[in-house]
Amino acid sequence: MSERIKILQTIRQGKIGGGERHVIDLVESMDKTIFEPIVLSFTDGEMISYLKNIGIEVHVIYTERGFDYKVWSKVTRLIQERGVSLVHAHGTRACSNSFWSAKRLKIPSLYTVHGWSFHADQGFPQKNIRAFFEGVLIKQVDGTVLVSENNGREAAAMFSPRKQFVIKNGVNLNRFSLNVSNHIREELARSDDCFLVGFIARMTKQKDPFTMVRAMKIVSQKNKNIKLLMVGSGELDDEIGVLINELRLDNIIRQPFRLDIPEVLSAIDVYCLPSLWEGLPIGVLEAMAMAKPIIASDIPGTTELVEEGENGYLFTTQSPESLAEKILLMYSLGVKVRASFGEFSRSRIEKEFSIESMTREIERVYLNFLK
Repeated sequence: MSERIKILQTIRQGKIGGGERHVIDLVESMDKTIFEPIVLSFTDGEMISYLKNIGIEVHVIYTERGFDYKVWSKVTRLIQERGVSLVHAHGTRACSNSFWSAKRLKIPSLYTVHGWSFHADQGFPQKNIRAFFEGVLIKQVDGTVLVSENNGREAAAMFSPRKQFVIKNGVNLNRFSLNVSNHIREELARSDDCFLVGFIARMTKQKDPFTMVRAMKIVSQKNKNIKLLMVGSGELDDEIGVLINELRLDNIIRQPFRLDIPEVLSAIDVYCLPSLWEGLPIGVLEAMAMAKPIIASDIPGTTELVEEGENGYLFTTQSPESLAEKILLMYSLGVKVRASFGEFSRSRIEKEFSIESMTREIERVYLNFLK
């Protein structure tokens, strides 16, 4: 093949969250002798800077709206000018702003669902409207990639995609090495003997940091040796700060978004994710790769990763009491049992969730559509 195949990866934002980390890992791992990845984001952010630094071509066409027809012509022009052969959209907003261009130019398009835009926490009208538009998008693209078995079952039952592929998220084990330094523990916790809980996620409604903070109030009343490290930024930053002050908590350490996630994970004793909904949470996968036990809400997707009593515990969604109970239980198990949980986590990642196997599966899908 004389020229590499240009694949346009579209993503809604430049800030780094789970979907953005997926795109970074995917384009880094693609076979560059066959493919030339190009990334289009609809806002600027840390992801854009990172990709530029590693030599990936990136573009930003600004919009924070889904189905924003005002940017469709710009996306079409970019695809034409760069000679793109296939569009791979990640997430609802990115798909809604790129499917039209692919159809107009008669090139294949894929839509990866990193988690539905509709979920149980929404009211009836909003949930059904969002489900309707998910169905519209799935009918417009040539193939739909689901990142969890649960999402795959839902897609088949609700939308009957033209072609459907379940390809689970992977982790770059070169980046998430067990040999990284845990200097952050001394830097932030300032105590080697405290039990450090990690919440490393965007401060958004989806990740439910409110339940995390309220659980720590309960924990603080029973055990003064347990601290929480919250790493991430988002629209709830100020509200979380107010809640921490109202509850008079001094066992919470806050940090904005950081790029050194492996080092942060190395420093904690247990990873917590109280999300309200997920596809297949990359944060949990990364924590498992760093051999950490997991405490997470009992939602679809997450339940495919956490095996009760083997690598962690599940708790009742939006229940600070249930989350606090699991944190205290994890503390009581002791170092050896927690280490065995971590070993189980790492082993599952090595066997089932490598970035290499995920990328090769996606590349096969690309080539299938480009025959």
